[in-house]
Amino acid sequence: MYIGAIADGKEKNALISETFEGGKYLLVMDTVTGDVIKAIPSGNQGGMDFVQPLEELDCEAVVCGTIQKEAFEAVALAGITRYYGAGESVEKAVPMAERNELGLICDFEGGTGCGDHDHQCECGQDEE
Repeated sequence: MYIGAIADGKEKNALISETFEGGKYLLVMDTVTGDVIKAIPSGNQGGMDFVQPLEELDCEAVVCGTIQKEAFEAVALAGITRYYGAGESVEKAVPMAERNELGLICDFEGGTGCGDHDHQCECGQDEE
């Protein structure tokens, strides 16, 4: 399985960026081998330049910091799970995401909470 990580550097020991949009690299990790299979630099498009590679490389999830509405909606629409791991190293956070040990990002920064309750969410709202 592949998991993406929005990071401040292009090595496994790089830290997960505080924001999705402020990340310098998208690192795609193979969870079986623990290797970085791709390090994609930011194109300074407010994080939107990371969405297509996440989809194309069939990433199951992405570990990042807070995320703004446009990128959040694009990632969510692609069916990619979002985990909060800001400040952790990529090599620590990705396995934690794989084991479901990181918090889920259920809404964009400034949003009102989880608007779609088709899934379990740590947003504090019960499924309807």
